[in-house]
Amino acid sequence: MVKSGTDFRDLTKVDVILPGPGQKPKITWQRITMDSTVPQDPETEELVNSFMGKMASRMSETIGHSAQDLDGRFNTVRTKESNLGNFICDILRKATDADMVLINGGTFRSDAIHSAGPFTLGDLLSIMTMVDPILVIEATGEQILQGLENGVSMYPKLEGRFPQVAGISFMFDPDAPPRQRIMSGSILVGGEPLDMKRKYRLGTKGYVAEGKDGYDVFKSCQVLVDDEAGPVIPTAIRNHFKYLEVLNKWDPNARIQKFARIWRKNASKDKKLNELGDGAKEDEHELPARHAVPREGDSSTCLMDGQYCINPAVDGRIMMV
Repeated sequence: MVKSGTDFRDLTKVDVILPGPGQKPKITWQRITMDSTVPQDPETEELVNSFMGKMASRMSETIGHSAQDLDGRFNTVRTKESNLGNFICDILRKATDADMVLINGGTFRSDAIHSAGPFTLGDLLSIMTMVDPILVIEATGEQILQGLENGVSMYPKLEGRFPQVAGISFMFDPDAPPRQRIMSGSILVGGEPLDMKRKYRLGTKGYVAEGKDGYDVFKSCQVLVDDEAGPVIPTAIRNHFKYLEVLNKWDPNARIQKFARIWRKNASKDKKLNELGDGAKEDEHELPARHAVPREGDSSTCLMDGQYCINPAVDGRIMMV
């Protein structure tokens, strides 16, 4: 039996018949689609159900919240910009301190839309089925251009090489010949035109850095942060939600007001305090209970029902003409 395609939706049965000494073997094969017509094996079903029962409560654990549906469908992450791709690439760019991040769309495995609201551990593990670390390589602008050309070269096929990115934006023409599709002058890094000779810090998976999915241009790049020192993708995502959880449990109003009162008391002897007016009441300079946290890499964090959550959007990083 051989795995065919993705997600074990298809198998291939290969039969090798050995006729006898000195004779060539005969090989036949049959592709089998694993759909409802294939009967379930009772013994295997019982074993699977026993594990699923143990894991069900853990998989339903809420690790964060999203204000938007997160689009992880194959026909999205393998052909165009995705808000799920933006969310994860933003986190990885922040975690690696890279100029940009590029990961292949085949990284995203759920082939589903994850509804707005609670984001569970099951959601995370269905999206990131592999424990992939992110490393940082040093790539020139020319190498980055070639990498992007490879990423869009097989469009509109649902190829895993299609890029999801952060810190970089570009436009491509799907009707142009492969390897000539990136629009001249369209690549921006941090809002600035790509410099072909400059060396950039590129965050990516070892799979891409090793030249897989056609990204052979990156094989010669110097590794700045290897896969042992780089963050693991699922862990980086969980850490981001933990960061938001800390913000949601923190009461800035109580702490900041206490600090403000102490500061004003200690500064009362300072003549500059008089500029605020001697009759100012203590609560006139009170700060609101919660503030926006506009931190780069938060993928448009927003407030929903008084709680911080993710709010990723498709913002024009990858545009097709």
